[in-house]
Amino acid sequence: MLRDFKQGELEAVLFTAGEPLSVAQLAEIIALPRPQVWELLTDLKAACEKESRGLMLREVADGFQLCTKEGYHEALIQLVK
Repeated sequence: MLRDFKQGELEAVLFTAGEPLSVAQLAEIIALPRPQVWELLTDLKAACEKESRGLMLREVADGFQLCTKEGYHEALIQLVK
């Protein structure tokens, strides 16, 4: 149960941040040791790789960031209009 909460917390933080966050930053924010944050990131990446998901987890500039998948580009253009 706590693991599920922390997984959701990690996803919410990454979604809200909008910029890459390091494992150290994530560990501090969600109050977990770095190895556990790595495990949660691995699980989140695997979940996002499902075809039905609109987001992907990218490793950028020594950090991690949630981004939209390229396949949904047209929908996002419509949103901006």
